[in-house]
Amino acid sequence: RFNSGSRVRSTYAQTMALLRAWQGAKASALGPEHDTSMLGQCLSAPLSREWKQRAETAKAKGVYWTFDLDKILIEKSLRSSSEEVHDVVLHEKGQLREHATGRVIESYQKPYKVIYKVFKGK
Repeated sequence: RFNSGSRVRSTYAQTMALLRAWQGAKASALGPEHDTSMLGQCLSAPLSREWKQRAETAKAKGVYWTFDLDKILIEKSLRSSSEEVHDVVLHEKGQLREHATGRVIESYQKPYKVIYKVFKGK
């Protein structure tokens, strides 16, 4: 669930900007610096805590992720007065790397589908 601030009716450009902001926050949190400062601006409190924990776990294990986002496709959007639901296909390459050497431990490069809920925040 994403926090959209005070409004819920997003245009296509606003939705894409929010999705890109989330992808950037995810990349920063799980990247080599494990910077979680942007998570609270994109995610609801429970999800923000969950992703901060993921970042802390990765840091403790001495690993980080790199992401190369190729494309975001919004397949379907449903809107109500309190939330929006977007069916999205992400095309990205992700690589789990060892922090000390940068060696790739694991990787993926398949498109995947995600359902995002955007709600009106306080």
